[in-house]
Amino acid sequence: EFLSASSPLVLGASLSLICKPFGLGTAETIENWCEDPSFEVAGTALADWAENLTGGITATTARDTTQAKWGDASLKINITNSIGGADAQRTMRTAAASFASGDVVSCSCWVYVTLFGAGMSVFRLRLTFESAANGLLATHDVDESATNTAFTLITVLNKTAPANTDHVNLTVSGITLSSPTGATGTAYFDNVM
Repeated sequence: EFLSASSPLVLGASLSLICKPFGLGTAETIENWCEDPSFEVAGTALADWAENLTGGITATTARDTTQAKWGDASLKINITNSIGGADAQRTMRTAAASFASGDVVSCSCWVYVTLFGAGMSVFRLRLTFESAANGLLATHDVDESATNTAFTLITVLNKTAPANTDHVNLTVSGITLSSPTGATGTAYFDNVM
């Protein structure tokens, strides 16, 4: 657009705008399908994140407003006096036929581990490729195994969907060692993409 001092003259021009799909990261082909990656909406923030507590774990997984990377809420996984070999998790599953063989997928989240007691194994981000007909096809994990002083980015990068892939799952979890009992740990997950 060009404006002269005496009379305005508007000229047409082409504009090219290049945008990344996310505020962070370099993988331009990531599909952002998480319904509520920062758990912002009170009362519904975990509706699309299925909870699964396995191995007799004593734990809670809930929206929390005391810690957040962005916005005003995160997902808090709190493990208290759990038996060994247990897993407290929340999982987001894409719709059937949402991914296909050969698709390249990356995922990440911010995690803030405030307590990593005896008996804790890891806090984990997991990407799984699955098939409606064949079940689990491949698993990719990245772990945080100590406390940190602030939110830290963990990432699974550029994983290619194997043959027969139909959908993917994204899981955040806290996992205890097979022994001893009495495991304790607390972590906050935010901006899962």
